Amino acid sequence: MKQEWIKIIKDSQKLKLSFIDSLTHYMIVIFLLIVPTISIWELIELYIFDSYTVIEKPWEMFKTTSPLGIAAVIFYLNEVSQVIIS
Repeated sequence: MKQEWIKIIKDSQKLKLSFIDSLTHYMIVIFLLIVPTISIWELIELYIFDSYTVIEKPWEMFKTTSPLGIAAVIFYLNEVSQVIIS
């Protein structure tokens, strides 16, 4: 750990993460948002571009993947609430 980070951590009472550490820390939210993002894109293809070519119905896929999006929001809100509380 860098010496200047120790002073920042002590003063702010918050852990300073490097870029790689931040990326791995938030990777769960990014991972959970990948599948719902693809579902939303498929809905856009169907209703806006009218070029949807997959056999599965998009609303079924959206209903199946929406729990992943909800889980990502819960993880994010949990992280934000911990930052606000501390």
